[in-house]
Amino acid sequence: MKKVLLRCLACMLIAALLAAGATGVFELTGAGDVVKASAKPVAISKDSRGYVLAYGDDKLADEGYYSIPADIVCGKITFKKGIYYCSKGCIDLKSSAGPKTEIVNKISSSGTLTRKKYVISKSRAVTKDSVIRSGVSLFTGKYKNCIYRDGRKLSSGYASVDSLMYKVTNGSFSSKTLTTGVMAETFVNASTNSLSEANGIYYDKGTPAKGIYDLTLYENGVPSTYTGWKKADSLGLYNGSKIYYFVNGKALTGWQYLESYGNGKEKYKYNFRKDGTLRTNLFAWKRAYYIKQKLYIKTNLTTHNTTIYVYNKDTKKYDIPAITGICSTSRKKNGTKPIKKTFLQKTSACRWFIYKLSNPWHYYQYGVLIKRSASWYHSTMYKTVKADKMMPPTSKSGYNYLGTNQTTACIRQQAGMAKLIYDIAVLNKMPKASLKKQKERIWVDIYRSRNNGPFGKITLKDSTGTLKKNVRKDPTDPKYGNSLFKAGK
Repeated sequence: MKKVLLRCLACMLIAALLAAGATGVFELTGAGDVVKASAKPVAISKDSRGYVLAYGDDKLADEGYYSIPADIVCGKITFKKGIYYCSKGCIDLKSSAGPKTEIVNKISSSGTLTRKKYVISKSRAVTKDSVIRSGVSLFTGKYKNCIYRDGRKLSSGYASVDSLMYKVTNGSFSSKTLTTGVMAETFVNASTNSLSEANGIYYDKGTPAKGIYDLTLYENGVPSTYTGWKKADSLGLYNGSKIYYFVNGKALTGWQYLESYGNGKEKYKYNFRKDGTLRTNLFAWKRAYYIKQKLYIKTNLTTHNTTIYVYNKDTKKYDIPAITGICSTSRKKNGTKPIKKTFLQKTSACRWFIYKLSNPWHYYQYGVLIKRSASWYHSTMYKTVKADKMMPPTSKSGYNYLGTNQTTACIRQQAGMAKLIYDIAVLNKMPKASLKKQKERIWVDIYRSRNNGPFGKITLKDSTGTLKKNVRKDPTDPKYGNSLFKAGK
């Protein structure tokens, strides 16, 4: 009880001293000790020797003071410009002339807005040069409608003020800069794609993280433990076409053997970039290599998708999906007939395929006949043999109807995909004798299935979208930039 009483008296004495004016003589009496000071110290503490007074002024620190029974330890606190905090408020150093003490009522006694918590009556340290550096610390928090970190105004970024998140500019904030998110007295890193953590929640520019950061998936500010496929649009990301596969919330990279992204149970060998995104076009990545590999072309009449697969030497299967493109097939029930294990008739490959049974004639780019069928792979329709004379996209035979039952018997592709199939046929031309070797053929299947395939069902929306009626060039045409084969695919 006696110790508690003495502690309370000491605190009351210190408070009385700090509350006094900046000049004059102060006299503290308590526990048999008397302390006299001609000026107000910056910080005071008490130990077994007596009271410790700290000043920001060399002259005052050198004068020396005495107490009964021990000596008073005096010293200079070396300050830089900035805001400092002690248990009674902030010390605002406007200049190098010395400290100016200001009391901030909203700072709690527990120091919840400080970077470090100090209690003056218990804080004391003397360096080798006898300079006291205790009792105060650089201030981090809210002070006069500004945000400080380590004694300096936060120049820019996001910070918590009274448990609300604000955008800070040149240190200042207001209700107009209130930002979504709740923090607990923690500053947030405002740099792009960099997260800051507070109380187990990760934030990106003041809001709980959602998306992928350093291959880790975050949901509502918490690292996810999800395993499986995810498309970017389901994660709220700007590029909805990107696809990822996560294992315990971590995106895979490199080659992976996984169950189909589509709705089938087949397994495929997929390739993921270093950022975790799935490569959906191996020809855009290494065209010269993959175009000469053993390939299998499969067209699904139900989904209106054509997928090209690469032979896997390890599994001895065509289970490496290289690309999926949107196509149109016959408007008649069996106009484009299903067929298994046929192949491209390489000698049929032509720069322009002209359908002369119609009046007027129909023109298509990059035609290749599918052996043992009446169907050709080729582009959408043109008015003549000029790549800038495509039929109006909004017409029934136009580009915007890709992905529907639209043709007589053929399989219409975007120009980029038609050119790829054409190049595969041309580059793999062999003497007739070699055609007997089935392994050297480019195989083709035409079938019906509700299985969406290795990349899921691809629609025009997933590619270029629909075109305006006055457009006369296929946006995937190699002659005009070939957007289908950009490296990002």
